Formats: sequence, structure tokens, C-alpha cells
Amino acid sequence: MNGKFPKEYVSANGRKYTGAPLRTAIRSDFLLANKIALGSKYKKDRISDLAQRDLLFSVLRYRETFPGRQGDKFYCCPKCTERIYACLSAKVFHYIDNDKWKAEIENTD
Repeated sequence: MNGKFPKEYVSANGRKYTGAPLRTAIRSDFLLANKIALGSKYKKDRISDLAQRDLLFSVLRYRETFPGRQGDKFYCCPKCTERIYACLSAKVFHYIDNDKWKAEIENTD
């Protein structure tokens, strides 16, 4: 694959992803699987930490560009927002307040 993502991906939740949502789905599933597999060792795992930072950087950069996004489009689109929401629900991120971001997604005002 030479560092490239596949053209389509079926996530752990059974949904098919292509394009930008595909990358978010793969990153999210990776983090969710690592948290389950590693258990208490998750917070100390270097690969999980790097993957988490990679995904968070994308989201934070996007949120800086479009700070007013909420609800269905907290992130770039509803599909990506759904995958981020799954990560927030599982509290996979160490560097942010998972509950705060989750509440922002749930706020559809």
C-alpha cells in the first residue's frame, strides 16, 4: 500500500467508508481496538499515543478553521463526526476533555 489508504473500508460498526471519512474511520477503529486490546496499558502505548495525536491534530486544525461547527458537523461531515463521537464515548483521547467535546456534538443548537 506504500503508506496510502485503501479506496474503501468497512468499519467495525459495519458501515462502508470512502474518501475523507475513510481515514477518520480507520484511525478511530484503530484507537478503539487498541484501547480494548491493551486495557490499562493503553495510556502508555507509544503507537496508540501517536495515532491519537494524529487524529486529534486533524480535528483540532479543522475546528480552528471552522470554530462554529456543532452537532452533525462537529468535524468535517456527519460520518467523520460519528466516528469521533465513538472515540469520545470510549474516552480514547488523553489530551482533551472527552466529555466536553461529546457534549458539543450532542448540542445541536
